[in-house]
Amino acid sequence: SGGVEPSIHGDTAQDAGDEGRFSVRLERIDRLKDTYSLDIRCLKGNLRSYKFLYDTIRQRVCFTCVL
Repeated sequence: SGGVEPSIHGDTAQDAGDEGRFSVRLERIDRLKDTYSLDIRCLKGNLRSYKFLYDTIRQRVCFTCVL
């Protein structure tokens, strides 16, 4: 669709709502058809917020849409 989605925030029990920095790396594993590695690392911020972002990214990644 090309549109920008609004910011995603969880409830305060899951998401502290603070600033965080993280890296996301998606790699296709060589010689294993349709197999990918998703690496998400927290670089800065609250662990609770990182877990919320980690879970959200894992739920939304469409591995069949990449590469």
